Amino acid sequence: MNFHPFQFFLSKRFNSGAPEPDFLCVGMEKAATSWLYDQLRTHPDFWMPPVKELRYLHKPASPMDDVVRMLAHRRESGRRTNGTDSIFLEEAGGLAGHPRDLDRYGALFRFKGKRISGDISPSYWRLKPPDIAKLAARFSNLRALLMVRDPVERAWSHISMRHRSGAFDSAIAEQPASFAAWFARSSVKRASFASRVPQRWAESAPGIPFRYFFFDDVVATPKKVRAEIIGFLGGNPRKEKRKLSAGYNRKAGLAKLPLTSPIEAVLVEQLADEIRDCARVFGGPAEQWPERYGL
Repeated sequence: MNFHPFQFFLSKRFNSGAPEPDFLCVGMEKAATSWLYDQLRTHPDFWMPPVKELRYLHKPASPMDDVVRMLAHRRESGRRTNGTDSIFLEEAGGLAGHPRDLDRYGALFRFKGKRISGDISPSYWRLKPPDIAKLAARFSNLRALLMVRDPVERAWSHISMRHRSGAFDSAIAEQPASFAAWFARSSVKRASFASRVPQRWAESAPGIPFRYFFFDDVVATPKKVRAEIIGFLGGNPRKEKRKLSAGYNRKAGLAKLPLTSPIEAVLVEQLADEIRDCARVFGGPAEQWPERYGL
């Protein structure tokens, strides 16, 4: 790839950072991962990629769709192509459709310099044990974290997001039997098993520090959770030079489908084992979830 001289200068200038991510957020979707990205990208100890989700590691040849989409938007809008963000996007886009290459992926993070950086891709919940082991072997200083949410609330939030994008017909939710059949085979349900993630990491990468944090706590005590996460990732929680509050949620105003009692009952029935497993595996706020649904 040929760089403009200014791009080459920036590439050399920020090459002091170790060519690897310092952490991965491995889930869950609709469990405050956007909140996490916003909080870290405005903290002085962190340099975050210009796109929240790279979604590279869990597929043999990732399409890097968010990266490609952002690149196309920048080109169509005529935005300047100089700067580390643009170089990052160009190089990340170059990985699209090619076999997974951990060295090239790691090199994307060299622009962090001496700061902390990582990849927040909720779809990494599906990483398989062999892939986790390879990541641990290649990135020995890696840390992993998981954002956890009540499975019923998480699933409905996921469905509401799909509805906003035109990928879910709300008429399905008017008939519990139809909804039950749809949910049973949906990718939303397949993405609902947070309780299985810690064990896969413990067995496949026992040397990688792994922690989980609750959506419930982000809502109730965001400043406390932010400090705990920043500290776990190696940052200084006391640094307060930030542009937004700990409780900032850029998705707070998004429309959500109303969850009716019959549809909630379907979700509880199909996710009952996961609700119980979360209480057993995670403890904390998750211990209240079975009682919440009469389990």
